[in-house]
Amino acid sequence: MTRLLYIFIPCIFLFISCRKPSEKSVSKLSVKLISQSKTYIGTPYGSGGTTPKSMDCSGLIYRTFLDLDIKFPRMAYQQAGIYNEIEKNNIKQGDLLYFVVAGSTIDHTGLVVEVKNAKEVMFIHASSSKGVRIDNLYSSYWLPKFVKATRPEEGMSKKYSKNEK
Repeated sequence: MTRLLYIFIPCIFLFISCRKPSEKSVSKLSVKLISQSKTYIGTPYGSGGTTPKSMDCSGLIYRTFLDLDIKFPRMAYQQAGIYNEIEKNNIKQGDLLYFVVAGSTIDHTGLVVEVKNAKEVMFIHASSSKGVRIDNLYSSYWLPKFVKATRPEEGMSKKYSKNEK
């Protein structure tokens, strides 16, 4: 019986130590960004908009940061250069996603609000046809347009100056 315990107990510890955590940890900033961005669900789309009356995709992200007293650029291509890029397979809640929808420059952005599994990464954005809503990065529409993801971290922006607008 004692021999079995000597084998069984180390096996349990080995199993526990080798398991991957079920959820990636989410920063306090990410929790705040997600919560604040969701208050705009249903807001109508408006090109150049940054208010609860109407907003575009980068206006949603800009406004969400502004609501948290964080200065952030207004345009999607400018926002894409602020934080360090992360690999697509490492995306987690609170990460910013960037897309090229038309042309060759980043022109669309959103914020990851939930990672259900490897093929269901839900992000909030402002759709030109349906306003602020949540969609899946891995949909047949969004995945081919995906360019990069960045991770907002308090005090970690690499280029943005507080004087920049």
